[in-house]
Amino acid sequence: RCPHEFEFKYIKRLKEPQVEPDLRIGKALHMAIEAVLVHKPLAEALANSRKELLHEEEHRRYDELLPAVHTFLARIDEFRARRRVRSEYVEHALAVNSDFEPTGFNATDAFFRGVWDLGFVYDDDWLAVVDHKSGVRHVMSFYEDQLHGYAVLAGTHFRDIRKIWLGVHFIAEAAVQWSPPLEIVDVEGQMVPRVLSLIEQAAEVVRGNFEPRPSWWCDRCGYRSVCTAKRNSGGDAPGTIPDFAEPLADSAESA
Repeated sequence: RCPHEFEFKYIKRLKEPQVEPDLRIGKALHMAIEAVLVHKPLAEALANSRKELLHEEEHRRYDELLPAVHTFLARIDEFRARRRVRSEYVEHALAVNSDFEPTGFNATDAFFRGVWDLGFVYDDDWLAVVDHKSGVRHVMSFYEDQLHGYAVLAGTHFRDIRKIWLGVHFIAEAAVQWSPPLEIVDVEGQMVPRVLSLIEQAAEVVRGNFEPRPSWWCDRCGYRSVCTAKRNSGGDAPGTIPDFAEPLADSAESA
């Protein structure tokens, strides 16, 4: 998104001085869902994640979203009952080396890394990967690069998988929207070159040059209070947010 943010976070390793309430609430919801999916008691998971919030207003907004969390978890239970689930992966970390071969997430040769929020290997060697989103809902193309990265990691680490479903769980709406399923041969032939190209483009942008790149993301960035572009602009940085997606029929049955 921004070379300057990358420098703060990964080169200087600075803690974010300013975290938006929306991001804090989203993190708490993620924590709760993840804990329940690894079979922690629901009440305990919700109480523990609620402790991450700072103010009463954040507590109120968190509580308003809990019915949607309950709905999603109930649908996951229905999915488990309906499908023959072989393996489940929650907050699953994967990495590949520069030859796009599997390696450890923290290995010295790790070239590309990713962490799934949720994954299921089920009927007929199919894999469903879901990413939780607590913010505003965008069109699916907005998440395409991230989802394709997950597909590449899946195709590399799960050699017996034949088809991959990629979904986004919009927490506030208790909705899961799926991209068209990918055959594993398409992942190897199309997604790997695309992801490699994106990595090379990103590396070229930040090679010795960590200048700010103002965009819609600035208002959500945790480093904006120390960002020269934000200070020099005297306010909001220019940029537009992609259009919201129209509500679509949920394709939970597909995966």
